[in-house]
Amino acid sequence: MSTNETNGAQPGDFFKALADYAKNIQFPWHTPGHCGGRAFRNNPAGQDFYFFFGEPLFLSDLSVSVPELGSLLDHTSPIKEAEDLAAATFGADHTFFVTNGTTTANRMIWQGTVVPTDKVVIDRNCHKSLVYSAIATGVLSKDNVSYLWPSRNFHGLIGPITKTTFAGVGVDTKTVTVTNSTYDGLCYKVQNIFDDLTANVAVLHLDEAWFGYAKFDPFYAGRFAMDINPGTSSSTVVFSTQSTHKVLAAFSQTSMLHVKQAPTPGGNFVFDYNRFNESFMMNTSTSPQYGLIASLDVATAMMADDKGKEQVQNAISNSIEFRNAIGKLNNSSSGVAHFQAWQPSNIAGNETRSFQEMLEEYVKKRYAAGKEAKTPLSLNSDDWKLTPDNVDWHGFHDITEYDDILLDPTKVTVLTRGLKMADEAYEDTGGIPASIVAWYLNDGKDAGGSIKQSIVIEKTGIYSFLVLYTIGVEAGQVIATIDGMQSFIDDYEADVPLDIPEAPGTGLKTFCEQMHQFMKTGQIAETLRDLFLEENRAIAEISPAEAYQKLIAGEVERVKIEDLMYENTGGELEGRTAAVQVTPYPPGIPMIMPGEKFNQAIVDYLEYNKNFDSQFPGFKTHVHGLTIENGEYYVLCLTQ
Repeated sequence: MSTNETNGAQPGDFFKALADYAKNIQFPWHTPGHCGGRAFRNNPAGQDFYFFFGEPLFLSDLSVSVPELGSLLDHTSPIKEAEDLAAATFGADHTFFVTNGTTTANRMIWQGTVVPTDKVVIDRNCHKSLVYSAIATGVLSKDNVSYLWPSRNFHGLIGPITKTTFAGVGVDTKTVTVTNSTYDGLCYKVQNIFDDLTANVAVLHLDEAWFGYAKFDPFYAGRFAMDINPGTSSSTVVFSTQSTHKVLAAFSQTSMLHVKQAPTPGGNFVFDYNRFNESFMMNTSTSPQYGLIASLDVATAMMADDKGKEQVQNAISNSIEFRNAIGKLNNSSSGVAHFQAWQPSNIAGNETRSFQEMLEEYVKKRYAAGKEAKTPLSLNSDDWKLTPDNVDWHGFHDITEYDDILLDPTKVTVLTRGLKMADEAYEDTGGIPASIVAWYLNDGKDAGGSIKQSIVIEKTGIYSFLVLYTIGVEAGQVIATIDGMQSFIDDYEADVPLDIPEAPGTGLKTFCEQMHQFMKTGQIAETLRDLFLEENRAIAEISPAEAYQKLIAGEVERVKIEDLMYENTGGELEGRTAAVQVTPYPPGIPMIMPGEKFNQAIVDYLEYNKNFDSQFPGFKTHVHGLTIENGEYYVLCLTQ
């Protein structure tokens, strides 16, 4: 619960105050200079822009020069009241509204907690913003920057960090950052992490960019940062960063930064609101967009209301129906499954309880208990856990029963035919690379040039793609997606010629097989999996902050990927030292950090991508940190 008084304010009050001001404004002499949109309206070049977005947007695009609307930087009323109401709604002691995304919220936490001499630990399954945060704080010793390494399965999905790995975090660590949930929906029992780390760690930061709804359904109890019970003697401060815009209802770039104070402040970090606000102000514009702030206020109002909680409950139950529908697709006369949801095998329907029965039981409990139920009612979370006994579906061989990892049903990963998870092998023929499915659903065209679908996938892997089942999903887009997947199967089975990039008129099945055989021959699944083996992990030569300083000083050079490994004076192969992070998109997780030395496994992956791009130029993989000129692929490295 927030420690601040809200003085009778209600969620949504800031938005109402902003709307009232916009309706009554007549003669603004303050910024912005378009004066409620008049400058756009009175200029031919700006009129289309003005009329597309509409008058209310421009009237509400205001400035910190309007005192009655408060200041985001100083957290004055009514913005402060909105933040305090958000804290109460999301279970925090303090909440900060962030208008430049969780990328910035992460940096706020690091710059507000870490000094250059501190020891820090980062989940290697981190967003690239955490690398930039480590650089910004200037931690200069490579020995003070450590990583928690998750595993990776044969489909290239990144798994959780095990309890054994957490146990290796050393004493006197200032800040530990863990991604929860993962992009693919794996959720930790965060209380276990807190209990394991609190004796050694001053700050536990959970990057919950994809998990802002967890507070609002008991299915996720104990699995989000603000649900941690710190007891009475812990001095560990808990932070959570949530991309409200990603999975709730808010404008893009809007995030919330939540704080749970330590019950017994002490150790080498004590949270002080005013001191921490210096980091907040350092990373916040002095001219924030008030519409972004209002959308965070409205997002809070939606979740404070039973209707918002009902939307989360519906997203869970409807995502299960969506998974069920995937399993019922007509996958050809042979009965071969071309698509299947990534989930425990018992969920797909077993002898004792079918998929539909699970859903009906869930809904029945909800309605029987009523909205004011005090006892948490949900799907049986045990059905969605990753265990050593069900490794055949999840593929993470280092999981133990003590890790207590849950798959979030709303993160629907669809596996395409091509890999056998249990055997860690390829299908001999009949593979369907996921990038082709994503192209087909989004802008696939038939031979006549007509667009068949307009469905945009969140993330595409080698033989998998991710669909986010958020509170905004409606039946129409679910039906369109299922129909699109069925249409793909039909066109695939008939080998219908399509206007495929760089291969117009090629049959869909023929093209899938060409790419599948290339990926199989190139052993891309093994390459991605093995990047996370201990023997293939990049070794730090210097810290990310030191590497950045050398980058700014110009002590870098472009190196072709073929030259990243060289023979040293001792006749051994050695890797060049990266000056920048190299990060495949999606999912935006660095494979090498600034200051780390390339190794053969990483170079093999980059060379595979170069060859793949040459063979299938319409389906290039985007890798941040690579530059391409005249067909050559380069990485910035430190000069030798």
